[in-house]
Amino acid sequence: MEQWENKMYSFKDTTVNKKSSKRFLPTSAMMYDGMYLEDLIDGYQTLTVEGREMLSVEIEQQEIQVGSIITNQTLPSRSLKVSYKLEDRNPEKLQFKFKTLLNYLYRTKDIEIRFHDELDYYYYGRYTTADTVPGDSNSIISSFTIFCSDPLKYTREVVSEGYIGNFVQFPITPRKIEANLSSDNSIKITNGMQTISITDADIKAGDSLVFDFMEEQVLVNGENRTSIIDLESDFENFYLEQGQKIVSDNGKIKVFYRGATI
Repeated sequence: MEQWENKMYSFKDTTVNKKSSKRFLPTSAMMYDGMYLEDLIDGYQTLTVEGREMLSVEIEQQEIQVGSIITNQTLPSRSLKVSYKLEDRNPEKLQFKFKTLLNYLYRTKDIEIRFHDELDYYYYGRYTTADTVPGDSNSIISSFTIFCSDPLKYTREVVSEGYIGNFVQFPITPRKIEANLSSDNSIKITNGMQTISITDADIKAGDSLVFDFMEEQVLVNGENRTSIIDLESDFENFYLEQGQKIVSDNGKIKVFYRGATI
């Protein structure tokens, strides 16, 4: 299988209580950028969500004399169609609520999306389209679409001392690796295939190093020292796979990552 393109996202390390909402939540209620839409707008209710099911794999093939040869395999992007009901006794107020909904949904970058019946998984996407609604009704049943260019769903963040034991269906980029040095000048961190290295640098025992893959930075005691990383280092293409052991030749490390699945 071809290497999946991996995208990195900010992670809000929050614990959500399924009973924390102000009101009754439908099973498939959507949390959009940290807020249930039912809590945002009085009279809003999620009805159904389509698109969370198993994705079909797209296969490129070349025909041969008997059968064919698979030349590439990819996962398509994902679209989530959310059907909802929105109501108010006053049609004008209802139109205002509809505009409030669209204003909240509109984003210029992907945001975190979760569902009430699947709170341990995180999707990333943004609002794209909405069905038209009548302007003279006090009750709307309609739908809108969330586009997820990255079709994967992610688990909560895991912190490991090196072993990647949680389920990782696809190669993923760690969020960060922290290292507490036990000696001076250099460090190598490897997953057995790629290696991140720093050689003959002004680093010493006791220093705290953070390899921040989201910001593509190396911090030494909180200071940006990205320039000390070796040019041939695999910092930009360092991936994790299930069952790997991430090891360092200098001090102890902690690996921060999230599992990914379809």
